[in-house]
Amino acid sequence: MYTSTTPSLSAIAFELGIYGVALFVIWDLWRTRQRMQLAFLLVAMVFAGALEVADIRTTHGYYYARFLIMIGREPVWFPLAIAVAWGLVLHTVMTVSERLLSAAWQRPFVGALLGVLVDLVLDPVVASARLVTTLGEICDNGSLPHGAAYGLGFWVWCVPTQEHALIWGIPFANFYAWGMVVLGYSAVAGILREAFEIEPERWASAALFALATGVVAFCLVDVALQLYTPLVLHGTPEWLLLSLVFAPGAWFLLRSGPFRSADAIRLSMWIFPPSALVYCLGAYLLDGVALHAGVLFFVYLALALLVVGGAYAWALLGRFPGLVRSRPHVTQPRAELLADAPLRIEPEELDRVAALRDPVLRNYMITQRYHDLSIEVARAIAGPNANWCTFASWASKTAGESIREQEVPPVVLEILRAERRLHDLLDGMREALGDRVHLSVPDVFDVARDALARVRTQVADGNRKVFAELAPIFARFLACFAPPAAAGLVTPELDEAAFARFLGELRPGSSESGGQALLRQAFAAYREATREREERPRAQWMLLANGLVGLHEQIRLQPNIAAAINAPVDVVASEGLLAQLSSLLPAPLRAELQALLAPASGLALRIARAVWQRIATAAAMHISLPYGAQIPLGEDVCVSLGEEFPPDLRALTLAELQALMARYRADHAAPDGVGALDWSSLDDRMRFILDLFRATQQQTDLLEQPFSRGHRLELEARFAADERSEPERLPRSMPPRAAE
Repeated sequence: MYTSTTPSLSAIAFELGIYGVALFVIWDLWRTRQRMQLAFLLVAMVFAGALEVADIRTTHGYYYARFLIMIGREPVWFPLAIAVAWGLVLHTVMTVSERLLSAAWQRPFVGALLGVLVDLVLDPVVASARLVTTLGEICDNGSLPHGAAYGLGFWVWCVPTQEHALIWGIPFANFYAWGMVVLGYSAVAGILREAFEIEPERWASAALFALATGVVAFCLVDVALQLYTPLVLHGTPEWLLLSLVFAPGAWFLLRSGPFRSADAIRLSMWIFPPSALVYCLGAYLLDGVALHAGVLFFVYLALALLVVGGAYAWALLGRFPGLVRSRPHVTQPRAELLADAPLRIEPEELDRVAALRDPVLRNYMITQRYHDLSIEVARAIAGPNANWCTFASWASKTAGESIREQEVPPVVLEILRAERRLHDLLDGMREALGDRVHLSVPDVFDVARDALARVRTQVADGNRKVFAELAPIFARFLACFAPPAAAGLVTPELDEAAFARFLGELRPGSSESGGQALLRQAFAAYREATREREERPRAQWMLLANGLVGLHEQIRLQPNIAAAINAPVDVVASEGLLAQLSSLLPAPLRAELQALLAPASGLALRIARAVWQRIATAAAMHISLPYGAQIPLGEDVCVSLGEEFPPDLRALTLAELQALMARYRADHAAPDGVGALDWSSLDDRMRFILDLFRATQQQTDLLEQPFSRGHRLELEARFAADERSEPERLPRSMPPRAAE
């Protein structure tokens, strides 16, 4: 028998590591009172151990080397650590797949895929293979030549000489078994959960439910494993059996939506199996058995690890960050919302706001004035429809997070501040010591500060530029209505002659060349909305107008948005980190390196920008809405909100609106699960923005004040005094509107 009297050091470390991780996970589940999860974990360990005994007894296809704690008698024995590890695998893949926005019946296939991917790395590294004459023969002759697997020997595969379906010496049957174990256990758990009402907060219910899952799953999985050999002997291709487990999980994972909650990813959800893979790879290299492996094997391992890491990251993180659901919208604007704003905002006052030098105060005032204008438009055009200024107010408030560096994690800002203090201290020491000592710290922090400054500058400039052009235009449009007698729900009349003069003042030409032809079309659509008495056509005219103003705005913002998103890559690629690293080389070598890399530098920069644009859009960007709601820019708006388009905007009948939606592929009647892939792309931005306008236009809680009354009074006082304050003198954040 391929065993030894004492376990190897690598096996001991592997075993103790598994026990340590298991104790941590059990403690974490106990501490957080996740009774159902804990019961499933413990039962999964027993379930896996029972399967090991049954499989070894019936197939004689593999044997375990000696570990510290063995269950059963040699040769039909297995390490307790293997059953514990199986429980951790099942816990991980089931918990991860539960986070996906996919159908319940699809998640077991995703879990099976994740399990198989882990074994594609694990088994070739830790297992060994020996050749036998026929299937089922015990490989107890140590003089037999080795097969293709030169692993650590934690377990040994007895591979027939005629075996043709191998992955680095590991039979296909092994990967099929991994998939079926995960698929069967998680599928039974899901079915029983749907069939019975379980009270997971009670220990007895959780334990009985988990125990029933283990018993039923054992029977089904054992049958599925025993069917493998007869199916193969009757001519069924082994790759087909494996693909039945592998392919559906891959498809469902790629099609799955983002994970369903905004909670942080718990350490116990991902600590295993990645930690096991890292240990096994390290032991594989240190034990010396890796010397027998060829270069192709390590290429395979590298590619497999990339696939495993990508799949787990996709499932754990989802395609986008966690989202906060918007609260249900109301169907009519409340009278107090329309009353809580000035009756008329003059263009001259808006010009004063745009001229403020302090970017933080300017952003606060832009956000507030957009809101005031949106209330004026809501008074002028009846119906439960938000207008472009409404969305602009919340977009400006979101932009303020970048201007005030609120999007940067506080720990990063603290590190940068501490590093600056260290720089000041070292500068003082250098002055005191003169040239006798040279003290320095890495300049990587300067690169981070430079990138943040560029982002902040571009966002602030774009915020000011759009407001300076569009806010006065909206004020002049509102001046075409009869002066409101009071703030309320009485709709004023539009002066057609004044409106014709207003349209004539807008510059002809495209937005790219500085023209305002799109704005002419937009305000003509707003006029049509004032004429409509039915909700459905009025809502569609409003959506067309909002979309055309948004298109003009996004065209004008294109340079600022592209520069802000690309700032981190540009800083690192130009005068930033790479330049600092190359400066460490001798001058001749540095010149040679630059000449060598020059032809590829432009292509590399474009690739780096493209990759970063996708990552930033998917993982770091959002728009804030009332009551703390956030919609990730990389996610379909309807998925974020958890609802469909409102009835008045579900089927579009306005020809101009249909054309605008089709132009930017936003003409779908149901969410497709994808928002903007690249926020620096005008087409991607417009698809998201049109969907946002369409989905939320009749959520009139968007007319809520962006700031509390106390903060508004403080801002108005500062603006009236025109104090030219430094950003640090202002509040670093403005909380959402509080109850007053």
